[in-house]
Amino acid sequence: VDCEKCKDGTTATQTSSITSLPKSMILHLKRWIDRKGHIYKNKAAIHTPDIIDFSKNLFEQQQQQTKYKLSGIIHHHGNTPYSGHYTADAVRSSIKNKDEAEEESWYYFNDMNVTKLTT
Repeated sequence: VDCEKCKDGTTATQTSSITSLPKSMILHLKRWIDRKGHIYKNKAAIHTPDIIDFSKNLFEQQQQQTKYKLSGIIHHHGNTPYSGHYTADAVRSSIKNKDEAEEESWYYFNDMNVTKLTT
């Protein structure tokens, strides 16, 4: 970061604190890089855990839900933010009866085509 007064470069750190968490959460990851007016897509793979825990990100420890279960991912196919195609993976949970564990199945959505994913 350059100082506005003397124009010297210096190392800076920015932090953010979360004071409360919502019941459900949508995360939007910025995948576009602007370099001198040219926009590039960041194609690096992202690890998406099944459970995301935000307890270490809270400003103060509070008695609230801090874990979120992944239920879907939206994919953008294309090389610019102005065009492309979207597909999605989403989970469907079902309980057969009260004595059985919850069963989850993931599906891939591409326009009118829906495909059950295998693990």
